[in-house]
Amino acid sequence: MDLNRLLFSNTLSGGARWVPTILRWFAGIVLVAVSLSKFTRHQDLVDAFIRYGIPLPEASVYLAGTIELFGGILLLLGLLSRAAALALVGNMTVAVLTGGRIDPDFQHLWLGLMLLVSVLVILIVGPGNMAIDNRWAPATTVEPSDGED
Repeated sequence: MDLNRLLFSNTLSGGARWVPTILRWFAGIVLVAVSLSKFTRHQDLVDAFIRYGIPLPEASVYLAGTIELFGGILLLLGLLSRAAALALVGNMTVAVLTGGRIDPDFQHLWLGLMLLVSVLVILIVGPGNMAIDNRWAPATTVEPSDGED
């Protein structure tokens, strides 16, 4: 499989292509919103990262916030959706396994799991409808079978 197809293709068709679109918008909005707290409430989150046992908590808060902010923006635009989803899968896995384990409330565990599932779907099936990525998606071609010209 070539890199263009791997990065930009959609594996769903028809009305099903709206599922990753809605998940992409949901995840993008939530991730941009929560990323801002990493910068506006930095010390509170450093203290939380220390409780969660995350190494280099000061830098890790900025790293998580940057991944969430830029990843969320890319998802909203549908630009480099799979690359953004891959980075966010890692980010959300760490969030669920640390914050979700120590503070198993709605935000840390359940919202984290919903975001993790959302970005996994995007990573696997593509960005869906209304994505900039679709401009670079390879055209689907039907190869003639043996015996046909």
